[in-house]
Amino acid sequence: MKLLLLEFNEIDRGLLERGVESGALPAFARLRAQAACFETEAGDSTLEPWVQWVTLHTGVPLARHGAVQLAYGPAVPQPFVWETLSAAGHRVWVCGAMNGRDRADLRGAILLDYWAPAVSGSPFFGFQRFVNACVSRHVDLRHRVPWPEAAGFLGFMLRRGLRASTVVRAVRHLASATLTRTPWRAVFALEDCQLDLFLHERRRLDPEFAVFFVNSVAHLQHNYWREAEPERFAEPPAKGRGRHAGAIAAGYRHLDRMLARLLDSVGPQTTVLLCSALGQEPYRQEGARGATLYRVDDLSLLVRALDLPRPSSIVRHMADAFTLHYAGEPAARAACERLAAARIRTAPLFRAVRHGDAVLVDGDLTFESDPSEPVLVGEAPTGFKLGDLARIGHHVGGVHHPRGLLWIRGRFPLPARDAAAPVPLTAITPLIESFFDLPSGERGASP
Repeated sequence: MKLLLLEFNEIDRGLLERGVESGALPAFARLRAQAACFETEAGDSTLEPWVQWVTLHTGVPLARHGAVQLAYGPAVPQPFVWETLSAAGHRVWVCGAMNGRDRADLRGAILLDYWAPAVSGSPFFGFQRFVNACVSRHVDLRHRVPWPEAAGFLGFMLRRGLRASTVVRAVRHLASATLTRTPWRAVFALEDCQLDLFLHERRRLDPEFAVFFVNSVAHLQHNYWREAEPERFAEPPAKGRGRHAGAIAAGYRHLDRMLARLLDSVGPQTTVLLCSALGQEPYRQEGARGATLYRVDDLSLLVRALDLPRPSSIVRHMADAFTLHYAGEPAARAACERLAAARIRTAPLFRAVRHGDAVLVDGDLTFESDPSEPVLVGEAPTGFKLGDLARIGHHVGGVHHPRGLLWIRGRFPLPARDAAAPVPLTAITPLIESFFDLPSGERGASP
């Protein structure tokens, strides 16, 4: 009795169905023909993947799990579904689940998500360190390969299932990314390596429950949907971006290739759940190029400008998300309060949440603003202007939508619902527990 949960983050049902009907996605067509297909409903007004995946993995909404920020997973009070299964004696293998956490007593293994800092001593340190370096270079707009970490990564992957065909495909992706000025192709190479690692560890661990998470299509839809389908947007793409028109279609074909390998590897006897947690849709506001994402290039300058206590370290997760680590809770509390109060006249700049001696920060300014606007903390001027501290990183083409998809292949308890109603994300963990004959009781704090 085995279950594979495929987490293809934020794939769009409309784009997917179109690719299936055109014949471009044969593995998705094969799975759809064998599956019961449902829509899911996020159930929360805060639509962020690090919220919805925790909702799915714990079976409780944001109001209870509290994971409003990326990197909050370790503070979630409820057990994640793989922790519950592990405690019941089932072996698990969790590869990349978003906003999760590691536990020393886990029966199996977990590879934390792309944005989690690499931890020395982790069995996956060589992989995590390289992926983190790639992510940090991407958000810093430096798309070159992080060569200092590459040797350790290659050595790690040679011991963990790297295929010669993956190396050949990676070289092609990287060469094409350079020659055509389409750096998004590099993510396909990383995910191909992740799949080699996943399948190698799955053979080694023989888990009863496995999770495989990928993010490439979500990233491409956010950044290049306008170039792919300009007719669906109120404003045309910026000049010079036509080379990205095929990015999303390439992303779905990449997922289809991975799905084919996964289905062939696990065979028909394994129950397969394909889930997206969220969907996306085109940003359609008239007169705007997309929801605006601001990024702070110099985080040390931000600390000084807002007169924050000096952190012991700063970790950037995404272009507009970072964590400040402090030596104690009083300093973290003071920093969190000042970040939450930082604003321009028309809007706040950040969302900040404190967890112990760490402050988790997301950008909160989502529309274009005058770079000469003064930055305030509360009503007090800082002496800095918006343009001194932050700039527009990009305009988002695809925005989050509460409806996702859930395809179920094989023996699995189907969700109870009205015929036309979507499945709430909170229903999926109880169904997984039921599949393994575990009781679904009150979801309290993690043991």
